[in-house]
Amino acid sequence: MINDEAAVSILEKKLYTSDTQISATMALSQWGKPEYNQILLQALKNGGLDKETIAIMARNPAGPAVLEELVKHNTFSNDEILELLNIYTESTPRARDDVRLDAAKAVQPLLESPDSDLQIQAIRIVGSGSWEQRDMAEMLAPKLQSAEKEVRFEALKAYHGYLAPDDYKAVLAMIWDEDETIRRYALGFTEQFV
Repeated sequence: MINDEAAVSILEKKLYTSDTQISATMALSQWGKPEYNQILLQALKNGGLDKETIAIMARNPAGPAVLEELVKHNTFSNDEILELLNIYTESTPRARDDVRLDAAKAVQPLLESPDSDLQIQAIRIVGSGSWEQRDMAEMLAPKLQSAEKEVRFEALKAYHGYLAPDDYKAVLAMIWDEDETIRRYALGFTEQFV
């Protein structure tokens, strides 16, 4: 942990310099301390972080906390949030289990968004969790009945990672879906259980 306020101040300034931004982000994001998270959040809001730097933050404990703040306070436009979620979607699978779980919890409100693109990105982040995290399956289950085909399909692919003998029936019901691709995936995912 960084115990010197002067060092934190230097790292904060380095977030806005392209050649030091990655190392400063790594130093601040690995601890998940609220005051460091706020520094990173502010840099993100100010447009100071590039995609590679955001990806590094997403894989560290600060990433989910920053994402949760952005989702909670609706800081960015939908397009900006989608771009950010896309970076998280690509980066989160390489994070530790606890970071993936926290990222999934951070985007949980987006599962109820009226914007299907936001729902899909949130589903992908929830789907990147550890297969041992049964609460992820519970988050995804309602999306299996979405009125939108794309949302159902993403939920089905994500749910597959959590599929177990005690909860395959939600997917089995999808073998009668109106969409042929969804029916095929559902059948393939459940055939081991029936």
